Amino acid sequence: MTFGRYLLLHVPPVPLGILTVGVSVAAALGALLLVRRFISHERLRLHNDVAGFLFGTIGVIYAVLLAFTVIVVWENYDEATANVDKEASCIANIFRNVEQLNEPFRSDALALMREYVAATVTYDWETTGRGQISPRMFELQGRVWKLFGGYTGRTQPEEVFFELAVEKFNDLCDARRMRLLASRAGVDTILWCVLIFGGMITVVFTFFFGIASLKSQIVMTSLLTALISLILFTVLAFDYPFTGRLGIPPEPIRNNLRFFGYPSSQEVQP
Repeated sequence: MTFGRYLLLHVPPVPLGILTVGVSVAAALGALLLVRRFISHERLRLHNDVAGFLFGTIGVIYAVLLAFTVIVVWENYDEATANVDKEASCIANIFRNVEQLNEPFRSDALALMREYVAATVTYDWETTGRGQISPRMFELQGRVWKLFGGYTGRTQPEEVFFELAVEKFNDLCDARRMRLLASRAGVDTILWCVLIFGGMITVVFTFFFGIASLKSQIVMTSLLTALISLILFTVLAFDYPFTGRLGIPPEPIRNNLRFFGYPSSQEVQP
């Protein structure tokens, strides 16, 4: 488990955001005061032109990298949300198609699908948030395929509904596979290092401007540090779409349980 996922699982988002910004700003101000203690602003003012040019170049490069990362993370989060809606739609269609089949297959298939859906919104969602794979869900998928494979004695109308049910369950398995991939595809460690050290370099450059008013420089440095740390926190919060309190909830799938008369609070043990 990565450190970022561990934080999202064990620390609520608001305290985590406040802690991220607070620690970053405190560290930046401590370093700024240390620099101003040994180097006077009169001495730094001599190099304001060069420092300003370099700061502008570094700021643009870092802003582009940061914006690109935020866009990619948000697009992945949005795609994961759409995939959950697809997963819920497949489940609803399977229920509707299976309900048109004859007994005793209908009752067996509905009971097994209800167990599958209940396991998805409880056991599977929890393991997905931890970036793990659930053996229980593979076992349930195998049971569904085995039940479908043993269905015989179909009439012509049943043939149509049965084929649709099989097709939608296959789509459901694909959607779940995409959910698992999305839960494990976080920002690479190397990119995180670049983002963090790039932010540090950007903030450190503000220390070398010769500003007579130390209070003004403290305010500017604090605001810049807070902005960068907030954006990095946003990247972390949406980096793992199914982890923590900001993760995508299973409500679209849970609603299928309520719609088809199955208690949404039922727990399925691993």
